[in-house]
Amino acid sequence: MLHRGEGFSSVAANAPWPLIYSGMPRLLPIFALDVVLFPGAPLPLHIFESRYRQMIIDCLAGDERFGGVVTGPDGAAAAGAVGCMAHIRAHQPLSDGRSNIVVSG
Repeated sequence: MLHRGEGFSSVAANAPWPLIYSGMPRLLPIFALDVVLFPGAPLPLHIFESRYRQMIIDCLAGDERFGGVVTGPDGAAAAGAVGCMAHIRAHQPLSDGRSNIVVSG
């Protein structure tokens, strides 16, 4: 338990388990989804918005992972929203810059 005035690093140093998964990126791009990915379950996605096109290009140049966060009816993620990590398993670029990808949780 973290007590007032106690820094996270002092708690982490005394934790009986690793608090940071070594394979986890420090910065994770976020994709707004209306679903949660289950471990190993494939999900096909069609990427057409320019901001997500660039995100996918960046992910493919890196570790091929991005975060997904569940959005509400207004399209915004609520504070404390459920999220997951997606790993790009297949990528099909299209001639107009869009792409089809398959991710797994």
